[in-house]
Amino acid sequence: MLPTTVLDLAGAVQVSAGGACSCALLEDGSPWCWGTNYAGQLGDGTKTNRPSPVLIATAKKVLEVAAGDLHACARLEDATVACWGHNSTGELGDGTSGAGADKLVPTAVTGLTGAVDIGIGDAQSCAVLATGAVKCWGLNNTGQLGDGTTTDAKTPVSVMNITNAQLIEGGSGLGCAYLTTGGVRCWGVNNFGQLGDGTKKNSKTPVTPTGLN
Repeated sequence: MLPTTVLDLAGAVQVSAGGACSCALLEDGSPWCWGTNYAGQLGDGTKTNRPSPVLIATAKKVLEVAAGDLHACARLEDATVACWGHNSTGELGDGTSGAGADKLVPTAVTGLTGAVDIGIGDAQSCAVLATGAVKCWGLNNTGQLGDGTTTDAKTPVSVMNITNAQLIEGGSGLGCAYLTTGGVRCWGVNNFGQLGDGTKKNSKTPVTPTGLN
């Protein structure tokens, strides 16, 4: 298949593709999403699938957008984070989870301030704070929240032993942080060696990929 042009979208400065939806941020700070929407992951207040971009209404300018499997999040100009879509395991970070907890419009992540970067996986979300710390929330069955447990979190919890992160990425059951020193730390599922530490053992706390101190 050849690349196709996304309809009615110009001036994009950032894009993020999730499992069933895609989102883009325009230069004016407006977020737009398209694709599957049965869990509200497009954030337009409906559960209607959209074959072309729809505007996501936010009260504040958006600086970054990230799409997951069935949810998405935005980092706002006041350094807070808002998320929307599926919320079965607390991946929206608003203190709720389970049946009926999905949100069709952006909803503030509880108690999170000072966010400078966000990254989300299938059912977990993370943010780097201005202090260099990392907070995550949502599904934690493989240790992908990095807090030393496998307990799901409905609000942000601290990733252990990281104080100098600057970027964060989430994957399917894992997360990785890029540090100010140039090093990398990863945590979560490792059945295929995804953490890069030379093992195939899941880790509930960050480990160092071999050669990436």
